[in-house]
Amino acid sequence: MKTFLRPLPALAALFLFTTCSHLSNSVRLLNQNFEDEVARNQNLVFTFSKDLVPEGRLNEWDSTQYVVFEPAVAGSFKWTAPNELVFSPAVAFKPATAYKAELNDALVRQQNETSYTLDNETIAFHTPYLQLTDTEFWWTRGETGRPVVKARLNFNYPVSGAELAGLLKVEAEENTPLTTQVLQTGLNEAIPVALANAPSSRNETALTIRVEKGLKVPNTTFSTKDAFEQKTVLPSQYALEVVDVKTGFENNEGVIRVITTQELQTSDLSLYYTVSPEAETRAEPTENGFIIRGNFNETETYVLTLTDQIKGVLGARLDEAVSKDVFFGKMPAGISFVNKRAVYLSSKGAKNVGVSIVNVPKVEVTIAKVYENNILHYLRSGRYEEYGDLDGQWQPLGTHVYYQDEQQHYSDVLVHKTVETANLPKVKGVSALNLSLPDQAATNPNPARGIYLVTVSSKESAYVNATKLVAISDIGLITKQGADEVWVFANSIQTAEPLANVDLTLVSSNNQAIATVKTNSKGVAHFEKLAGKNPGAKLAMVLAKTADDFNYLFLDDTKVETSRFEVEGKRDNPTGFDAFVYGDRNIYRPGETVHFNTVIRNPVWESVGQIPLKIKVLSPSGKEYRVFRQTTNEQGAVATDVPIDPAAVTGTYVTEIYNANEVLLASRNISIEEFIPDRIRVETRTERDAYRTGETITMTATATSLFGPPATGRTYEMDLQLKQRAFTAKQFPDYTFAIQSNASFEKNIRQGVTDANGQAIERFPVPASYRDIGVLEGNLFVTVFDENSRPVNRLKRLDVFTQEAFYGVRLADSYVGTNVPLPVEVIAVDRNGNLQKGATAQAEVVRFEYQTVVEKQYEQLRYVSKKREKVVYANTLRFGDGRASFRYVPTVSGEYEVRIRRPDQAGERATAYTAVSFYAYGFGTTQSSSFEG
Repeated sequence: MKTFLRPLPALAALFLFTTCSHLSNSVRLLNQNFEDEVARNQNLVFTFSKDLVPEGRLNEWDSTQYVVFEPAVAGSFKWTAPNELVFSPAVAFKPATAYKAELNDALVRQQNETSYTLDNETIAFHTPYLQLTDTEFWWTRGETGRPVVKARLNFNYPVSGAELAGLLKVEAEENTPLTTQVLQTGLNEAIPVALANAPSSRNETALTIRVEKGLKVPNTTFSTKDAFEQKTVLPSQYALEVVDVKTGFENNEGVIRVITTQELQTSDLSLYYTVSPEAETRAEPTENGFIIRGNFNETETYVLTLTDQIKGVLGARLDEAVSKDVFFGKMPAGISFVNKRAVYLSSKGAKNVGVSIVNVPKVEVTIAKVYENNILHYLRSGRYEEYGDLDGQWQPLGTHVYYQDEQQHYSDVLVHKTVETANLPKVKGVSALNLSLPDQAATNPNPARGIYLVTVSSKESAYVNATKLVAISDIGLITKQGADEVWVFANSIQTAEPLANVDLTLVSSNNQAIATVKTNSKGVAHFEKLAGKNPGAKLAMVLAKTADDFNYLFLDDTKVETSRFEVEGKRDNPTGFDAFVYGDRNIYRPGETVHFNTVIRNPVWESVGQIPLKIKVLSPSGKEYRVFRQTTNEQGAVATDVPIDPAAVTGTYVTEIYNANEVLLASRNISIEEFIPDRIRVETRTERDAYRTGETITMTATATSLFGPPATGRTYEMDLQLKQRAFTAKQFPDYTFAIQSNASFEKNIRQGVTDANGQAIERFPVPASYRDIGVLEGNLFVTVFDENSRPVNRLKRLDVFTQEAFYGVRLADSYVGTNVPLPVEVIAVDRNGNLQKGATAQAEVVRFEYQTVVEKQYEQLRYVSKKREKVVYANTLRFGDGRASFRYVPTVSGEYEVRIRRPDQAGERATAYTAVSFYAYGFGTTQSSSFEG
């Protein structure tokens, strides 16, 4: 037995050694930076159990397929560590698509010293599947004026509205189905829906939205396996609420989207919101709210205050102002060409292309030449047309997205370099990329012709990229195609001068040359009888060549829709003459004389000398009104005078020019119209042009007939309208006199009849309650009606001053640090802008605090941000020489406001004041005021 047992330990040791040796040389995937679901735009990182490349191979992009993807994904690989591999896709992963990644043996072939084996592990992942992200409901008015409900279903991918219509169900309380109408049948991520029989209630109504399974994602094989169901509420039509405030970026610009429960009245959106800190913004309405666009700082936190002036189309107002803290965060990295439509770049210019580069420190620039025989192939397979939402329809945008020719099937790379983004010159935030090309003629006297494919991509993330097709040439081409002929015009792009001796080649849709012609001295080439040269050929492209230049024109991209224009050109008449008719004016009164001249020229613009003409004047009914037989002078011109009867029919008359053989040469329209002047003259006057609060404005209007006597017994109307006007002092342009006031002004209308002298006198007292609100601009409209009730209008402007002294404030800066004195300079001036000595004023500094409180609305508790004012400084200022100043030290970060108002009088406090805001910030000086009493 011992004889047989002795070899066993040796066999076991040999087996263990072989197994351990195999395991020690085996390469396994230790980790990856993604789970089952990946974003469409992200890098994939693989970490292996062994070091597979030397240090010298790190941080270089490689096209070797270390990992094979199914479906295939174009992209590049880079080793960031000896055992860490990064894959960056050149284009986004397909939506709602399942992928498999399999390690390739190329991974273990990088080490020459050690022989490794690879554990063939398959990694499965997928991009996000189709989801109903959220829904929006709002009330608006239908075409009949009745309230209707609309909704917007937001998906994470574009879906077909027509397909969704058959799968969508909406139910109200107690499983009551609502009738839905999908308003957009095309593709879109946001599908609008109308609810025909939505319940109208003063309270919210619970809704259930259900999308049955089978909804597809276009251009993929994916369709939903389960139904979507979402619980939400239908807002009341009698209340207006702010549902949400969303932030984001569009075209490298910050965007705030305000979502409300009603469509808003859009008379003046600027009254609906304020932004603090102040930023230059503009607003545009949406179906359920509005969008604010502006130059927002991505690191700043803004306070958006939605005022109680917001009003819906159904009449509901926002109950109270709503404040929201909005933050944009870092703008996503992105690269895009500024002008997506432009293709042609003059070869005699600076050769700069505008590129928008956001948060990408280094870019790789690749310029490849697409050869002339491959241009047509690339245009058909190397790009796709962009679609987007235009006027509520998903349709082509007229731009294309180009693919980089990574495999160089159509092109060769001429330039590949890395550029520091900071080193690129910028104009208004746009980087200027210079397309400097190598001199190919230096190495090849007859280089191949072509156009260029320019790709700019991130050094770290290849999927952040943009590709553009550029034709660098000075040959500009215009092509006009007829039934069996083609005209081509070649001009310099830089000077617009015609280019002679340019070789022009027509290329068919199957990439075959149809014909070649040189341009003449006027830069024109005429191709004729094309059907006989290449029967059945369809023109697709025009190529242009000179000894040192090349360009192309792809007809499908550059054709002009001509149905809206007159493009047939001028038609020659049998005489070969051109007639030109012009007059002193185009409109006359009955009883006046019409004057016009006629000039006749031959086809080469030479005078025809003396020839007989027949000139007809046709009335508006088409009948002959006058007929003249005249002869041109030696310059080929003749003048014609047509007297118009005082009782002639008004309307459009036509003058027609014929030669002696009754051939029509030209025509011209003339209008004969009555002009009814004002029958009365109205003069207006007031005692003066400026008034004070509490005084009376006396308006005297005098109406006289055109022949002198007073216009007695004429009905008149006077309307006084007041509004606040900004006060400024020319001597102190740096001071702010803006007054904060909530004063409202009503129209003051008076009516009556002029007296025996044709006068109308009305007195308008200015209310004494209009105090301390600056300057009011008064517009006094006077209308007097003649005996036929035709109005004659006059306007008288005047000013109303509501205070003796106007206070101006100047700050050193609007953004200051905490615990640093801020000097505040104040002046007091009179209505003429002169310093007012001896004046006094009350000065205050107010800090705004935002408190988060709990409120109960509709039986629900909600957190609401409230704005509170806290007076942190108060003092009385004395203006000895018309000037005063004080210093304030802000100790807490936040928003402040300096207020200057007149002193209290008899215990009455001035409600209006001059206000200037500033902001203070310092590290460690912020204050939390949530839930304070």
